[in-house]
Amino acid sequence: MTFSTQDKIWTLSILATDQNGQETLFTSSSPLQLLKLNISKINFHELTITEAHKVNGEWDHHSTEPHYDGYKATDSNGNVYFNQFPIATFGQFGFSSDTFLLDLLLSTDDIGDIDSYLLSLVKNNSTPYLYHLTKFLQEIDGGILKDSYTDVESQNPDIAKKFKLISQQVQDAFLAQTGLYLKKNVKKFLKWERATWEVHASLN
Repeated sequence: MTFSTQDKIWTLSILATDQNGQETLFTSSSPLQLLKLNISKINFHELTITEAHKVNGEWDHHSTEPHYDGYKATDSNGNVYFNQFPIATFGQFGFSSDTFLLDLLLSTDDIGDIDSYLLSLVKNNSTPYLYHLTKFLQEIDGGILKDSYTDVESQNPDIAKKFKLISQQVQDAFLAQTGLYLKKNVKKFLKWERATWEVHASLN
């Protein structure tokens, strides 16, 4: 994910209930964890990239020249978020590289139980954990096409169906809250297919 300063990006947060009926803020880097939850609320936030930096990775030696991209962003209320900053913590799979964390999470040393702390922030009208919207959709509804490199649709049709339902929930909620549409573009590479997502003002 590469941004320039003043870029505007859409993000989302997800409130859900787990299998025990407990309310939780979804913060997993694994798309599969969504399948264990019942989504109760989806919120969207537009962020503006305010700073772009070169940063070290979490496993880099201290003398390594910074070479990853890290960012600061703000929302309309002036809240500051970080993406891969001040240290890059890229994961190989899932959402981990596409999240924006409220700066309070990185500046608070003793927060106790993380899940309870996150929910307390949400209940105080803060949104501590955001996912990049189009990257989120690409992860759950971009790699499940027929003959894609994961081929989830043919190997695990029930999982593919659930992911598509979640994708539709996100699209419907985004339109209802913002009046904007999310469009999927499918590209073919030899026998594989991959989808990307874009925000549009209309379906035309």
